[in-house]
Amino acid sequence: MPTRSASARSRRTVRNEAGVRRDIRVRVFDFGDSVPRSPREILVRFLVHAAGLWLAAGIVPGIQVGDVASLAAATAIFGLLNAFVRPLAYLASACLIVLTLGLFIFVIHAGLLAVTAWICGQLGLAFSIEGFWSALFGSLIVSLVSLLAHVLQRSRRRDSAA
Repeated sequence: MPTRSASARSRRTVRNEAGVRRDIRVRVFDFGDSVPRSPREILVRFLVHAAGLWLAAGIVPGIQVGDVASLAAATAIFGLLNAFVRPLAYLASACLIVLTLGLFIFVIHAGLLAVTAWICGQLGLAFSIEGFWSALFGSLIVSLVSLLAHVLQRSRRRDSAA
């Protein structure tokens, strides 16, 4: 069964060795599974990020969440930053990501988490992070929770397809 992908397709006309013209379709870009396609997928991703932030607040001493409303707002802000700022940050720091064999991605995630805490502070929400190391360890926990949810979701899809 082919996987769904959010890709733009472009038609091109090419000639083979015999000079026969033929139209082909070329995939211009492909986001794979990184773009949620339905409201259900958006809700699942929201809940996974909320669980990751809640777990990070429980484990990392420098992360505080005051109430459920602040957690929900912080999750929404974090999701928006992940959707719009993270791709630009990856693009801007591509060389550092390659040089550190991908470890710089955790620094980017820590920065996004710190920006989330800053925005929450500006909005008067009870979500705060004290320092870079708390943001880094918090981003590691959120990433691990997201990875675990992704693995469970893929195995569930594979089991239902069989």
